[in-house]
Parts: sequence; C-alpha cells; structure tokens
Amino acid sequence: MMKIEHEKPVANFDFSQDDLSNEQKIFYDYWIKIKGDRLMPARSDFDPVDLPRIVPYLSLEDVTYDPIRFQVRLVGGQTSSARDSKGQFLDEIDGTEDIIHMLKQMVERKEPYHYISNITWDDRTYKTYSSLIVPYSDDGDRVTLAMACHHQISMNDNHAYRMTIINQREYRFSL
Repeated sequence: MMKIEHEKPVANFDFSQDDLSNEQKIFYDYWIKIKGDRLMPARSDFDPVDLPRIVPYLSLEDVTYDPIRFQVRLVGGQTSSARDSKGQFLDEIDGTEDIIHMLKQMVERKEPYHYISNITWDDRTYKTYSSLIVPYSDDGDRVTLAMACHHQISMNDNHAYRMTIINQREYRFSL
C-alpha cells in the first residue's frame, strides 16, 4: 500500500486541465464561459441549474475585507468536508491555515488555482483530495467569493495517481 506523507499544499496558478477531474473540467469550462472577457464573473452569473451534476462537489466562501477573511457559505455533500461549517470563518476551523494562505494568494492574483492536498482536520480514512478554486467579483475588481470544486482521490484511481505524480512537489511517496 502506498503511503502519502503530508507537505504543505501549493496553489498552482499555472495548472493544466489535464490535472483536473472530469467535474473540475466541466466547472472550469463553465467559469471561463460566464467570465467572458472580464477578469472574473459575478456571483449572479453562476446558475446552479446549469451544473446540476457538479453542485454536490462545490464549496463557496464569501470574502470579507479589513481584515481579509473567508466565511463558508455552502459545502456540497460530495466535498472533502465531513462537517457542516456553514457560517464559520475558515480561521475558526483548525487545520485550515494552508487553505487560507492559498485563498489570500487568489484574492491578490484574481486567478483560479488548483492544488492537491491531504485532509488534516479529521481522522477519515481517505485523505487525499484535489481542489479547483475560482474567483468571483460583484464589483468587477475585488474578489468577493471563492468557489471550489473538490475531488476525492483514491490511490487506486489511475487518473488520480497521475495527478499526484504531476504535483510531486506536494507529496513524497514511499511504499
């Protein structure tokens, strides 16, 4: 059995669609479509009816400023979260420091990113997941919402194994 040793996840702003799960590809293509020639789409551009198969894999975090914080708005049933954290700020949830750091990078850059990581905030048996996070802006300038599409990775999944190898800087493998 393959053992994964956790290292800090890295926000990959230069990801390839080959790194994404099928759901993440659909989600990303939709985001590109509704964004058009703008830097980011508005939350009102997103219609969950357009992506019924993807909605269970989504989480949404509102972005607040002064100081910058991320408040959980929605956690889909198929995400990597085992708890209902709706309404909580991420900085109130143990083990989310790396996630907050990457989200702050996205707010600065105003660009989507992808990462692969291990779950560190509970004791579930599956630990590895990938996330694609895209920014939304209600004013066309500041990020006001982070929307993520999550994918649980099984080490028996050939696609997931390839994704992990591509992102070697985040993982060290041992048998």
